[in-house]
Amino acid sequence: MEMKGVTQFASNGEAEWHALAAGNDIILLPADLPCAVDRIQRALQEGEFTLPQLEQHVKRILRAKYRLGLADLKPVRLQNLEDDLYTPAARAIQSRLIEHSLTLVRNKQYLLPLKELPSLHLAALNIGDTLNNPFQQTLSRYTSLERYAAPKEFSEEAIEMWVDQLRGTDAVIVGLFGLSAYPKNNFGITSTTIDFLHRLAEETRVILVHFGNPYGLRNFDELPWIVQAYQGDAITQTITAEGLMGHHIFQGHLPVTSSPRIRAGQGSYGDNLLRLGFSSPELVGMSPDTLALLDHVIHRMISEKAAPGGQIMVIKDRKVVIDRVFGYQTYDTTGQKVDFNTIYDLASVTKAAATTMAVMKLVDRGTIQLDKPLGLYLSECRDKPVSKVLIRDLLSHTSGMPAWIPFYEKTVRRNRPSKKLYRASALPGYTVPVAEHLYLKDEYRDDIWQSIMRIKPNAPGKYVYSDLGFLLLQRMVEAVTDQALDMFVSQEFYQPLGLTTLSFHPLQWHPREQMAPTELDDYFRMQPVQGYVHDMAAAMLGGVGGHAGLFGTTRDLGILCQMLLNEGVYGGIRFLDPETIRMFTTRCPDCSRRGLGFDMKDKAGHNGHVSDRVSDRAFGHIGFTGTCFWIDPEYDLIYIFLSNRTWPSMTPNRLQEGQYRQEIQSIIYRSFLPYIPS
Repeated sequence: MEMKGVTQFASNGEAEWHALAAGNDIILLPADLPCAVDRIQRALQEGEFTLPQLEQHVKRILRAKYRLGLADLKPVRLQNLEDDLYTPAARAIQSRLIEHSLTLVRNKQYLLPLKELPSLHLAALNIGDTLNNPFQQTLSRYTSLERYAAPKEFSEEAIEMWVDQLRGTDAVIVGLFGLSAYPKNNFGITSTTIDFLHRLAEETRVILVHFGNPYGLRNFDELPWIVQAYQGDAITQTITAEGLMGHHIFQGHLPVTSSPRIRAGQGSYGDNLLRLGFSSPELVGMSPDTLALLDHVIHRMISEKAAPGGQIMVIKDRKVVIDRVFGYQTYDTTGQKVDFNTIYDLASVTKAAATTMAVMKLVDRGTIQLDKPLGLYLSECRDKPVSKVLIRDLLSHTSGMPAWIPFYEKTVRRNRPSKKLYRASALPGYTVPVAEHLYLKDEYRDDIWQSIMRIKPNAPGKYVYSDLGFLLLQRMVEAVTDQALDMFVSQEFYQPLGLTTLSFHPLQWHPREQMAPTELDDYFRMQPVQGYVHDMAAAMLGGVGGHAGLFGTTRDLGILCQMLLNEGVYGGIRFLDPETIRMFTTRCPDCSRRGLGFDMKDKAGHNGHVSDRVSDRAFGHIGFTGTCFWIDPEYDLIYIFLSNRTWPSMTPNRLQEGQYRQEIQSIIYRSFLPYIPS
């Protein structure tokens, strides 16, 4: 009764009596208990209410208590009480309730959820809470934005300072915290906060997120973008930020009218932009006890020197549920720890995450056809044997092209890079960066391409995993688009997806210490390789190869994978047609483990590259440096593992010998699938 929705229209006792007469069994928090009891007794005495009617109410309460076992009362065990009550199932229900309640009160010109994030200059301001609370942390997972915090009281000088600070932004997301449920003191909203927000709204777009009693919205009639969140706990903050960024639609409607312009029932849905959300494994049905086994595997991996450190990401049901880092960039535990910004050389993951993506885009546009020969699109090879190989066969490694050529060997003299072919700094004619202070002669790069063109392929049909085939695909993409491969995939995919680390030539964008080193090279470059591609052929081509050269983090690669799992859509942008994705991720005829550009589970059962537990629909790729990604549409699951297992030497390959990537993947599947005896 303390909400006063009824008691404000009736005296103490009268309101409680009418609530009972209306059919309520239990009346909570009466304003005056003795007065309420007296009024109900008087109703019985005067015949307004009968004893059998009262007994019906009492019996319903007693039956409910009996069903709950209260007839045989046992003291509640207080140890672990919160865990017993707040079970994963309860947390999942709570999350769904919060998601369904969030209300998009006002959304001028359909600004929300925010689209085209890479092009927006955004800021997030918390009023009444600390900097980097869960709300701001979650927002920052989606895009780069300035973060601020301010108290609820603003002086005139503070208002001017904040308005000046924020006026250059495209929008400011204001979280209003520390509010009261009661009308006293205006629900905890100060007059200076109101004044500040209206002044700020004159200079830039203000997106107000109101974490409190919806009656408090009466103070913001003029603001064109308002989201009502009904409490300010961490879960609500996270889910609200996800809604602003388009992980889910807004489904709530205002339960009350707070002003003539903000009325009960108001609320719009917005769009589901199919961006990632964030949750915990147990809330998507994964067993924490099973996942705890990952710690043992990671410890063993490091102790056996299979990899010094790495990143693991698991996305289930479009939610990031595991996002962890472990170890160091090298085995020196006094050195650089791996963090979420550590950038890894993805090696052959490049084939799927760059070259195949580019080919898919060209198929989408109708620019190329998979069953046409290479020479139709690559004029420089038309008089060469490779001109007749089919694009489809290059993608499935059945074109007859050999696996690879160790081009670097002919450029090494007496265990040193040849002085005829390399220079210590970029000079005219020597501009191909191979490693730090090592530049290859430009003409030699051209010679490499010509030597690949002169290869005479074997008869098509037999599976031979070929780097050279993907170099030919790179050359074709560059000829058709008149762009370098790295520029094309960045323009078409990475930039509009907001991926800041997924790139070739990472040293152009990020500091060296952010890169995990790949090897102490003692056979070619004769130096530690860090920030330059490990693959020798890709290095000699200037760092961009159709088979290797891409760098990145699990967080960026996860977004690219989710776009594929979303059938080509992410952030409200369509990148690829669903049919194109299905074509490339379907096992090709007469192939045991290959789609087009993607690896798959081996139908013959020889799965040294992936867990046996993945579905037959799963697709992905592994990389020589100790990387992999796997997308499983059957279970709405993405698994990404990145490491620099090649440090300090690429041999022996303990990561593969120990099957660590596969063991981790198996644990992830065991955490939500029924036990299946081997």
